[in-house]
Order: sequence, then C-alpha cells, then structure tokens
Amino acid sequence: IKYMAYFLDVRGQRVMEIGPYEGHHSVILEKMGVRELLLVEPRDINVTKCRRIIEKYRLDHTSVVQQDIERIYNGFETAQFSGPFDLVFCAGLLYHIPNPAQALQWMRSMSPRLFLATLYYDPAHPACAGFPRATLTREGKTYQGATYPEAGDPLAGMSTTAFWPQAH
Repeated sequence: IKYMAYFLDVRGQRVMEIGPYEGHHSVILEKMGVRELLLVEPRDINVTKCRRIIEKYRLDHTSVVQQDIERIYNGFETAQFSGPFDLVFCAGLLYHIPNPAQALQWMRSMSPRLFLATLYYDPAHPACAGFPRATLTREGKTYQGATYPEAGDPLAGMSTTAFWPQAH
C-alpha cells in the first residue's frame, strides 16, 4: 500500500484492476481520484465481494466485470470491455497464471503503464523448496521459474497449474 501512496498518481485516469479478489485495493484507487476503475475478476464469489465493497464504500467510479483474463489473452473469449486504459493495476495475480509473459504482453496492449506487485521464485529461499523448477519460452525468450498446482480456492488462479517467475 505504501508504494501506491508514494509512487502512484491516478487522478483523473482510467484504470483497469486485474484480479481484485475482494476489492480492497479498489477502495484506495478510487479514493486516490480515478476517473474510472474497471475491476476484472473471474470468480462469482469474488465478484459478489467486490460489489459489496463498491456499495459499502460508495465507489461511484468503480465497476466490475466477471471475466478470466487468461481466456481473453489466449483468444478463447472476447473482452467485455475495451481499452485503452491509462494504467493496468495488477497486485497478487501474475504468479497465479501459467504464462505470465503472455499476460504481461496482453496488459501492455491495454495500457502503456503497469503497476505490478507480485511474488517471485527464489530457489534459495526455504518457502520455495519443493516447487519443481521450470522453463517457459515465449516468443524466443526463455524464462526460469517454478511450477506449482493451484488449489482452486478464492486466492488461487483459474488454471490447474501456475508458473512462478524467478527473479534475476
């Protein structure tokens, strides 16, 4: 949250928040002065929670769309919204998807600016022990990391496995 407060100016901007879960960052973004905030969330239960937050905090510039960005960036669905956006806000999502490079490329097509908060794989860290190392190749670039199963709970990704990028 301190990075949002210190480094993010969203006054008067159109912002897309991907994977808002319950919408708590959304409250902050709207109170920081967005012109429009679009939440893109795939799970029914989380969309319901976001709508409660929108109502509870009277977020007049915030709306939510139920859609899975994996299905959008893979070309299986057409987005129910259109860009461009001034900013894509992505906190706690990238490490839950199987192809983060492709997701980032799609985000870039939506906006020239990205606010990204994510975890990364560090093979030396004890919390990363047990995750199988993996390599992902996308458009001639190779990425190192690990794969792990997604549990299907409200905090997990929509796919059965995810790719956890390794920091360089």
